[in-house]
Amino acid sequence: MVHIHPKRCYGQNFLVNKGAIERIVDVISGYGPSHVLEIGPGRGEITIPLSFRVPKITAVEIDPELSGILRDKIEDLKIENIHLVQGDFLAIDILPLTPKGTIVMGNLPYRVSTPILQRVEKVKDHLMRAVFMLQKEVAERISASPGSKAYGSLSVLIQYNARVRVLMRLKRGSFWPIPQVDSALVEIDYQRPYPIRVKNEELFRELVKGIFFYRRKTLLNSLRYLFGMDTDMATEILKDADIPPQVRPGELPIEAFIRLSERVRPTGSISMVRYFEQQGTKEE
Repeated sequence: MVHIHPKRCYGQNFLVNKGAIERIVDVISGYGPSHVLEIGPGRGEITIPLSFRVPKITAVEIDPELSGILRDKIEDLKIENIHLVQGDFLAIDILPLTPKGTIVMGNLPYRVSTPILQRVEKVKDHLMRAVFMLQKEVAERISASPGSKAYGSLSVLIQYNARVRVLMRLKRGSFWPIPQVDSALVEIDYQRPYPIRVKNEELFRELVKGIFFYRRKTLLNSLRYLFGMDTDMATEILKDADIPPQVRPGELPIEAFIRLSERVRPTGSISMVRYFEQQGTKEE
């Protein structure tokens, strides 16, 4: 038996809780997908049993050594419906890997979970769902409600495009090596987006991100800073959107962000959001 040394550079923490593995296989196969795209199959704990219950799996593994070990295991077991791709999910073209009816799944390392969520969202129209094992803090952020400490731009943008549910919570001892945090299994159902849609999704996205850069400020001041508006104009826009000027971003439900985005006009100043992102600025 080949001994595998987990690599920190890839954020490898393998799921070893057998009950959790069985539950995940049941959940994924229960959706009846025509195709499953797995990000980071690891040692194949989920990949292999799932292959007996779904038509096809495409597994993308960044670690060349682990990819070779898993490939040998698949060949030894004579499994023919797993297509193993060695590469970085964030760097490869994922559109050919997501035919209609695909479910995306994976145990996501903390440091790349948000970029992966954002990348998956770009092909959401091809997907049934995504089911991800996330560190608890990330799961709390994407499922958070207005008024909670975890609620932020990621909460709004993910929930605008999908219904989010926490399916299972796992203690850190369910993984090897044991991580520093607990985890949660989250379902992101892209077939159930927020029912009200905006006309300009790019503006909506940048508006949400921009306002949360000023999350400790009132909405009145957020609009003033973000768009360079004077107080009277910002007050009028908020009044028209039925939003109290003294409310703060973390208290605002998705529908209010939608109303607001329909009442502001794109300006060059919103490009400051991209500047903040380039500088690595985080939400306050």
